Amino acid sequence: MAQHALGYQPILNTISEISGNDWRNEIIDYLKDTSKRVERRVRFQATKYALLEDELYYRTIDGVLLKCLGCHGTVQIIRAQVQKQSPK
Repeated sequence: MAQHALGYQPILNTISEISGNDWRNEIIDYLKDTSKRVERRVRFQATKYALLEDELYYRTIDGVLLKCLGCHGTVQIIRAQVQKQSPK
């Protein structure tokens, strides 16, 4: 697959806990119930995202879905990459 040739690696076993101050909260809440009254900014941002199985994904212009990570998930991915690339 071309994705693997470009260095694409699927993200597996990430913890998707959402804390109280997570940037994804407003968008996820709105996508779960679009009849809620929210700021115009949130409604506009939500058009760029998709919610699949309680996971938030960013929709690119090409239609590719990119998984949105919070702080904890990002740190976990960075640690895994550093461990993978560090000399033994």
